Amino acid sequence: MSRWHWWNRRGALLADVVVAIFILSVGLLAVVGLFIQVAQAGKTLARQEQAACLALQAMEEWRNLASEDNSAENLASVAGSERINRGGIVFERVTTYCLRTDLDPNGHLAEVAVRVDWQEGLQQQSCALLTYFVVDAPLENLR
Repeated sequence: MSRWHWWNRRGALLADVVVAIFILSVGLLAVVGLFIQVAQAGKTLARQEQAACLALQAMEEWRNLASEDNSAENLASVAGSERINRGGIVFERVTTYCLRTDLDPNGHLAEVAVRVDWQEGLQQQSCALLTYFVVDAPLENLR
């Protein structure tokens, strides 16, 4: 009788070990999946930061240009699109310029928008900055 009792216990022990290994492997797979998601989120954040820096760089160039010569013709000549390759990722920076006569009927308020687009996996991502400049008039003449 004691011989069969020992055999049944050994089989139960083996089943416990198999269940424990299964549970441990499922837990490890979950942890590995979490690490993969964190790594992907880090890459996405780095690309968003690069796009924001590219947009900010273009906006700084606009501000410097506007401080030198704030004529509408001068500012309009800088608007356009360009492709920038950073770390194997191609960013497209699009700068648009328009006079906002709806906000200032005298036509002295210009809106400048910088949008940076890039492809991340199958999704198109984008970052945008928007600002306003006074053109063809001193700031105190803006109503």
